[in-house]
Amino acid sequence: MDNLSTEKPLTQSKQGKTFLVIGIIILLLICICIVAAAVTVFSFRSAIQETAIPEVTPDAHTQVTVKEDGCSVERSEVEGATPVRMLTWVVTDLETDVIVLERVADDEYAYTYFAPGRYSIYLKAWYAGQYYPVSNEVNVNCK
Repeated sequence: MDNLSTEKPLTQSKQGKTFLVIGIIILLLICICIVAAAVTVFSFRSAIQETAIPEVTPDAHTQVTVKEDGCSVERSEVEGATPVRMLTWVVTDLETDVIVLERVADDEYAYTYFAPGRYSIYLKAWYAGQYYPVSNEVNVNCK
């Protein structure tokens, strides 16, 4: 009887070790699958991004001119065959070379920056996943 009582814990101990080894193997396989899936998704996204942005810049363009007050600007209609969207005024402080404003200009043909100083202003537009400049750049002096 003493012999039977010592065999049972040994059998349970071997089963426990077997389940532990199997559990570790399953966990490793799951980790490998997750890493493989992540690598596949990353490489797929990289391939899409490379093909999504065309190498040709849009031919859309508009002309920005400074008004008589020296601070206000106005723009012409956007011309060209390339369909662009999200036309945006870009105002850069000439003293700090920092962009101080980006403002939607789709329905806006004139703009006056509100703070005194010297600024450069141009228009950019969204095309094929990124912004492109679509106008000339002018300098203004706001008082």
